[in-house]
Amino acid sequence: MILTVAVAILLASLLGPQVALVILVTFGLMAMALFAPHRHLWRAILEWGLPWLMGHLTFGPLNWPSVVLALAYTGAYYAGLILLGGQWRAATRWLNGSQIAAVALLVFVKEPILAGIVGLLLLPQLLLQPFLWRGEAEWWYWQRSQLWLMAGILIAALAIGGAP
Repeated sequence: MILTVAVAILLASLLGPQVALVILVTFGLMAMALFAPHRHLWRAILEWGLPWLMGHLTFGPLNWPSVVLALAYTGAYYAGLILLGGQWRAATRWLNGSQIAAVALLVFVKEPILAGIVGLLLLPQLLLQPFLWRGEAEWWYWQRSQLWLMAGILIAALAIGGAP
């Protein structure tokens, strides 16, 4: 663990002060997450939201569309975690809502074609959701819907790459 922290600090110093700041915030949040309730939410923030922001900072300055997409797709990752915990109703609300928010953001930043593609990638996920009603289909659903979710994330990230 000490080696991992040392390598993270070394890489952060090479990538710039903003990335170093995000890594220091990550260390602080990791310490807080040990004692906080809502472990799935903390896990989603630490495993998805902060790495998204670090990745964006590595390639350019942070902008508000990237922060909003980080929040939206952190919500989608959180949905996956609670889905695998057996809470499929709450999970589908989070999963669908976060992706609809991403589509709305892409429309707002004037990327309607890519917003349409991301919206179409939500359709297979919606069509698979009735299988969750049968019970004990969470893993089955998550395995089959991840491809569509990840494709949507990639397209959304590419769409906001040059946004102001």
